[in-house]
Amino acid sequence: MKKCKENMTPGEWVTSLTELASLTRLCRKSVKKCLDRLENDCFLQMKELDGYELIVLMNYEQLVEIKRNETYVPDVPRS
Repeated sequence: MKKCKENMTPGEWVTSLTELASLTRLCRKSVKKCLDRLENDCFLQMKELDGYELIVLMNYEQLVEIKRNETYVPDVPRS
């Protein structure tokens, strides 16, 4: 993992190159190349986690607080 500025606030995502390739409709090689370029420019940091990638977005600020309701039940269409 490349060392960037210390005072950045991270946002994290655990995913795989295969999942990113599927989401972006690119091949895994292209995804890896793009992620490496973003890491070199300190936009993100990557760490391998047993077949997955931990992607840490640098200088990330969450604008909306996300709260999960433990008792949430999705609406079911009635027929």
